[in-house]
Amino acid sequence: MENVEDLFKAEASNLVDLHVRTGANVGFTIPNYQRHYNWPTDNVNRLYSDIINGLHRLTTTTDTSAYTFLGTLILVRDSSRESTFRGESLLVVDGQQRLTTLALIACAFYELLRSEHIQDRVSAVGGSIRAWIDDEIRSRHDALYACTVGSQTVSPGSTSPFPRLIRRRDDARGDNPAESEYKSPIARFLSSFAQYCAADSQKFDPSLDSSVPIERGLLSNWNLIRASIARLDDPKWYEDQECHSFPVEEISRRQCRRLMDRLHAHYPDQNEENRAISQLIKNPDLHCLVRALAITSYFCSHVVLTRVTAQDESAAFDIFDALNTTGEPLTPIETLKPRVVDFEDRNNPSGYHGSEAELHFSSVEDGLAQLSRASERDRETKDLIVGFALLMEGYKLSRKLTDQRSYLGTRFDRAAKHGTASAVGYVQDLADFANFRRYYWSPSGIELLARFHSAHKVDEAQILMSFLLDMRTSLVLPILARFWHPDIKQFGDAAFLTVLRAVVAFVVLRRAATGGTANIDADLRKIMSPPPTGQNGTGFGLCKGLSNSNAQTPSPDIARSALLHLLKSELKHCDKERWVESVVNRATYAHSRDLARFIILSAAHNSVPSTSCSGGWQREGIISSPENEFLTYRHWAVRDHYKTVEHVAPQEPAGNWVLDLYQDDIVHTVGNLVLLPEAQNNAISNAPWAKKKQFYLALTEVRSDDQDFRIQQAKALGADFSASTQELLKSGDRLPLLDPLRDVESWNRETIANRTRNIAGLCWDVVRPWLG
Repeated sequence: MENVEDLFKAEASNLVDLHVRTGANVGFTIPNYQRHYNWPTDNVNRLYSDIINGLHRLTTTTDTSAYTFLGTLILVRDSSRESTFRGESLLVVDGQQRLTTLALIACAFYELLRSEHIQDRVSAVGGSIRAWIDDEIRSRHDALYACTVGSQTVSPGSTSPFPRLIRRRDDARGDNPAESEYKSPIARFLSSFAQYCAADSQKFDPSLDSSVPIERGLLSNWNLIRASIARLDDPKWYEDQECHSFPVEEISRRQCRRLMDRLHAHYPDQNEENRAISQLIKNPDLHCLVRALAITSYFCSHVVLTRVTAQDESAAFDIFDALNTTGEPLTPIETLKPRVVDFEDRNNPSGYHGSEAELHFSSVEDGLAQLSRASERDRETKDLIVGFALLMEGYKLSRKLTDQRSYLGTRFDRAAKHGTASAVGYVQDLADFANFRRYYWSPSGIELLARFHSAHKVDEAQILMSFLLDMRTSLVLPILARFWHPDIKQFGDAAFLTVLRAVVAFVVLRRAATGGTANIDADLRKIMSPPPTGQNGTGFGLCKGLSNSNAQTPSPDIARSALLHLLKSELKHCDKERWVESVVNRATYAHSRDLARFIILSAAHNSVPSTSCSGGWQREGIISSPENEFLTYRHWAVRDHYKTVEHVAPQEPAGNWVLDLYQDDIVHTVGNLVLLPEAQNNAISNAPWAKKKQFYLALTEVRSDDQDFRIQQAKALGADFSASTQELLKSGDRLPLLDPLRDVESWNRETIANRTRNIAGLCWDVVRPWLG
């Protein structure tokens, strides 16, 4: 029987060690059964953000070992390596996507450092600093090059480069160009990169073709990474990412100076070293270079993978199966609990069991336990902690387990230093926020909001929270939680509902005018972030404070004015006429079906069919009645009358619809949309206008005889309804939301544009006052 150490070996390696551990000759080979590289954008962004956040941990704590762990590589020693390759060849059983992405990041940083070096801004601050920085750049270039390109010794004084990553059968690494063949996208990319490094051009062109499917994913992610790295100095980029920027001033901290590999060699005197660093900090033209040097040093030395090397593929697959099918990592909540228990056992005479802290912690655990699937619990735990960090101190926390565990633990320890009340209060704040999410951020919880709101207020809370939930705008929750309390029904919900309306108005007006999310998360974070003080803080200071320094519930006017300020900053205006015109020109449905639903329901709310706008509504002088109350929880989430969005003119040309409706996105504007039950929507979806008109008329008739007449009318026009559609019409309820369509004669661009303008204007009249 073989010894276990002969079957496989596991060891942690940073990126440079991973690639040069056997004299710079490690080569990774991707088996042909593995798919070609095509990692989703979200995964690439997350990996890059994890690296930046690792540097942030290093700069904001005293922990000099703030490594970023990127999981396990499962490798097999490749006995069938290329005939003229003298290095160590390793088959990649698991980890191809990460290895390739890391290689792309290394190439992009190499290119950026070369560009900065060529521009030579350092010469303006002195020859000695220039010599130091030149040395730093050479050091980084050597390390980054080693992560992408290896080198074989051909003869004394002569070497031949080879790409670290190739695909089996597509590629062959040789000790000279004649013996080398690179057909796969990644091998061609890295081979071209080796040539770029040997030349003196500023920009690297990988010469891949995005029209070729197997090259598209690699080229797309390369461009994404380059674009992200190019914005190292852009604060706005970080606002919408799950990572923190690196303040250049941090380079003066002891743990950051260690990232400057060549600093001490050039400045053995501490005072000279301080002056050199001060010169870099004072010169904004050098900040991009300083950030790039710090990040690339961290990237090469502190990004770590566990390398598991097996003797054969059978053992490798056994390891892969074990790692991917057994066990679940401890959640941040589970790693916090021992800290809380230990604190209570040391400071509470009765210990943890039966304590107030246990009561609060059990509340958090019980809420998560109600989610039956592990993936749901994992997602909810991460979302809970991200929101909690924002609620307590306006802190932008990533979803990475390491960051979240560290955050909860260090913040609890900080609270515990202020005594038992502070420590227990921290756990209570976590429990209250978890409880808030449990009821206000799930369909089943929203159904139960009567326990927190009176009978005449609960419907409003339910419809508005359901809308935000369907829009997936989760960063509104910390804002709302500042105005919520478990006993809100007893103490009053006026402030909470005022802010809830304002948040909804902000989301509706912002999204309808801009289309996409347009950095909306960054603005929501600003509401909670500490206000500017010196170099710190960028926001409006609505966070609670870790030591409850800002615990008193703020005035709702603070939240409303902040939201209005941010809305005006994004839109550059906030008047009705220009907002309406922006909606007229916006394909709302293409960006958000739920936003389109909300706009239509809010426009129709307490309105009747317009006498001046064909297909529109009017509200002046109208007495409210149950039939024209559309913006309700019942219509949004309970009944299915208006659950689906139907295009009057179909999304794609069909039947006898005129083609000028399809010259732009006018079919996706709200003027071309109606709301129907799902069955009715499916029954009429692509019918011509003449048939749809009779269908809408039938759905709005009060008498069954009149409905029969509409069915016969359709038949007379050659638009006969099937038996199932007729049964559907007769079995369904009357749909008053369709009343304005009864008098529309023809459906054309003018009708759609006028109807969009009408609906948008009435929606504005409802939601804009919510912002104060």
